[in-house]
Amino acid sequence: MVEVKNIIFSTNPKRAPGPDGLNALFYQNLRTENSLWRDFMLAKYCTRGHPTIMQWHPGQSQTGKELCNIKEVVEKQKDRKIGEGNVSFCFDNWTKKGALCRLLDEWSNPKNVPLKEVCVNGAWKLYTLGIDIPEALKNEALDQQIIVNPGKKDKAIWMATSNGYFTVASAWDYMRQNRNQS
Repeated sequence: MVEVKNIIFSTNPKRAPGPDGLNALFYQNLRTENSLWRDFMLAKYCTRGHPTIMQWHPGQSQTGKELCNIKEVVEKQKDRKIGEGNVSFCFDNWTKKGALCRLLDEWSNPKNVPLKEVCVNGAWKLYTLGIDIPEALKNEALDQQIIVNPGKKDKAIWMATSNGYFTVASAWDYMRQNRNQS
């Protein structure tokens, strides 16, 4: 709880004009930070293994519901710059076209395999995923020119800002614009 409190109080209140921005911050931290809070939230809400496929079910907490609602918005604005290749092949947006799991049948139960295990020295080893791979996914992956750089961290890019850094204000602005368009 101390970590959650620290996250909330570390935000500039003048830059958090609404609750959606904070929900986006929580989801962003769930996806990118290593912390006790993250481990707890993953164990509680991501029982299928990855935040991008968590689903809310009646009877679960309001927190889980809000995280599920906000993930759809936040994931559309996330990109990954490949470094050492620890991003998820199926669940992270490393193709700049969205997570590849969106191309999979929901029953295929994809594994959370790091990109560096699927693309080794520039060669694709799609069999490491352990599932039948649809042509659309194969084509999407094979079209990518991936260079894994051991020792260089993967970087999360927030596409809603020009500098790529996530802010509560930019998340709130993005979500407000989306609401106005729908």
